[in-house]
Amino acid sequence: ELREKIKPYFLRRLKSEVFLHEDTKSAKISKKEEIIVWLRLTSCQ
Repeated sequence: ELREKIKPYFLRRLKSEVFLHEDTKSAKISKKEEIIVWLRLTSCQ
């Protein structure tokens, strides 16, 4: 149940998202995109 709840927020890459680099013949992962959102805590938090 917990896995299903956190699934949309859990970052992972699938094998199909890893590409072979032509020059080195090694796996190359595309660049990760990050979004940082700053939030203020409420008094209850």
